[in-house]
Amino acid sequence: MSEAEHLAEIYDSYFPSSDDFFRDVQMELKMDARIYAINKKAKVGTVCRCAGPLCNRSFVKKSYQQAFHRGKCKDQFWNRVRFWNNETAVDTLMNKIDEARYGSE
Repeated sequence: MSEAEHLAEIYDSYFPSSDDFFRDVQMELKMDARIYAINKKAKVGTVCRCAGPLCNRSFVKKSYQQAFHRGKCKDQFWNRVRFWNNETAVDTLMNKIDEARYGSE
């Protein structure tokens, strides 16, 4: 095996394909949605884990509608959900990932 072939093999195993990336994001979204649902059902005074995609901090639920520890986490969660449910935006992103990985054809 040449050095170029070896490096190509390392590159292919290190960088996921767009399908793998999309599957991972979908799994993360499902986990965040599960945490959100648990937080919404929790009683006031319960220690919850923030459903924000970049947060995961623990907080004490102060009101019945609280599911995030701060507004920024809520915005990140809903923006992410909106983006990944928009087929045009997802297709554009997946095409950019494929172009970066395989080059434009």
